[in-house]
Amino acid sequence: MKRQQYYFLALAILFSSCATSYLPTGSTTNDLQILKSAEDQETVERKVIHTASMLMAVEELDSSAIHLSRIVSNLGGTLFSREGYAFEFRVLPSKLEGTMQGVSLLGVVKERSVSSLDVTDQFYDDKIRLNNAKATHARYLALLDKANTIDEILKIEKELERLSQQIDLIQGRVNRIQDKSALATLKVQLKQKTKPGIFGHIGVGLYKGTKWLFVKD
Repeated sequence: MKRQQYYFLALAILFSSCATSYLPTGSTTNDLQILKSAEDQETVERKVIHTASMLMAVEELDSSAIHLSRIVSNLGGTLFSREGYAFEFRVLPSKLEGTMQGVSLLGVVKERSVSSLDVTDQFYDDKIRLNNAKATHARYLALLDKANTIDEILKIEKELERLSQQIDLIQGRVNRIQDKSALATLKVQLKQKTKPGIFGHIGVGLYKGTKWLFVKD
């Protein structure tokens, strides 16, 4: 009987040593958790806000405005706001550059700018704060059911009101980042090309009439 007990004990020690041999030397549970955390960070979806603006000089404002809307619409963009000949569109970030190239065909590009703002850290920090605030709010609701005095009820309700305001504020920031990072913002301002005055027209006519004099054989 004792011989069988020693036999099973030896097997248990053997399997235990084999199992630990698969772990890297010096590795611990904390090390594995750190590695898992690093992997999670690599798979985090980046939140980047793309913003672009263009100032276009065009021949005709009204017709160019119509063509502008068609160009953006054909590439999946939508009109967000318009004031006169100042337009603000929402387009997919992957199609922003192509949309700007299409807009540039309307006339002469006077100004052009593109910027990107990475707000990934802010977004996920706010998500953590939001989850913590919601969890705290739930705990206070549970305490409210167990409150025995008016004073306790008033204190808990005051804290619940504060937490509700905090949740609304953080949720608003999270939603704004989500919306702005999902679609890029493209602002386009149209202005009419400067037309030459009476003396300008005379100068253009003289140039056209005499330019042959400056052509070398």
